Amino acid sequence: MQAVSDFRTRTLMLLGISSVPILFGFCLYDLFVGNVVFSALIAVVAAVIAANTLHLYRTTRALVPFTVINLTALGALEWGILTLGLEVTLWAYPLAIVNSFVSERRPARILMAVGIGVLLPTVALVLPPEAAVRFAATYLMVCLFSDMAVSSLERLQDRLNDLAIRDPLTGAFNRRCLDLRLDDAIEQHRRGLGAFSLIALDVDHFKQINDGFGHDAGDQVLVRLVETVQERLRAVDALFRMGGEEFVILCRGTAGRQAHGLAEAVRCEILAADLLPDRAVTVSLGVVEYDDTKGKHDCLRRADQNLYRAKQCGRNRVWPPEPDDLGPAPDPGGGDAGMTEGAS
Repeated sequence: MQAVSDFRTRTLMLLGISSVPILFGFCLYDLFVGNVVFSALIAVVAAVIAANTLHLYRTTRALVPFTVINLTALGALEWGILTLGLEVTLWAYPLAIVNSFVSERRPARILMAVGIGVLLPTVALVLPPEAAVRFAATYLMVCLFSDMAVSSLERLQDRLNDLAIRDPLTGAFNRRCLDLRLDDAIEQHRRGLGAFSLIALDVDHFKQINDGFGHDAGDQVLVRLVETVQERLRAVDALFRMGGEEFVILCRGTAGRQAHGLAEAVRCEILAADLLPDRAVTVSLGVVEYDDTKGKHDCLRRADQNLYRAKQCGRNRVWPPEPDDLGPAPDPGGGDAGMTEGAS
């Protein structure tokens, strides 16, 4: 939900930049016509919004939670309705809309319910019945439709986020997502929050599967393989499709020995699974534990090299063959071995 959070931050900043001059204008107007107390309340709200906007600009974090600003504005609105009457009710509509766009769904709905529970009885008490009914109907419609609009935007944002980080065929995460997750894992590792390992996985003789059974059958093999692997992984682990029949498993909080055991278990599960009628599907895997002296790209390269060694040594196996042998793999070709060129 990071993108939605960024959207709310930008909305709150835009709100602050646009609303502060308007609020100060109303502050001066009310002061001029003699509404000194209401003018002071508007000035307080405007000052809080201005400080919050400046802090957001500098740190991307709110100085004052929007819930506090909303409740303060709601209190000022309540007082204004009680003292000034109908004209102040117009402020309720933009407050409801801003609440829907800036707050998370649950807090927004709670604040919306508070606003309804506070304002409608007050309006019924102060305004003529016809005006009170008109305000209640329009205010409820604004609350309902603004909540529906933002909920639809959030669902669309979630869908777009999912499309941006997942492979459309298999549902596994894509390489872009791997880069992001690796950066996060490395940061956690630097803080002393646990080791992590990578498992590079490649389907053996996948070209023969495509040539012999057709590309649709090959696609189904990949889909079922991902389902099989996902069932074996923990919630903290993640599977990424690098392209073609190549995958990487990120094992969080896992040293090399434990990752080797997981790789062997995954190999056995895939071998036993009925991924293709009348033919066993096997995989080769390369395991490596992250070395913080060498960095992300070296970790991926070493996992790739270990996978290549598993291919060279007969396929359908994990490399290195023993957990105690985990370490930088010898370079089989004097460079980046790669999983793509002739390795299947």
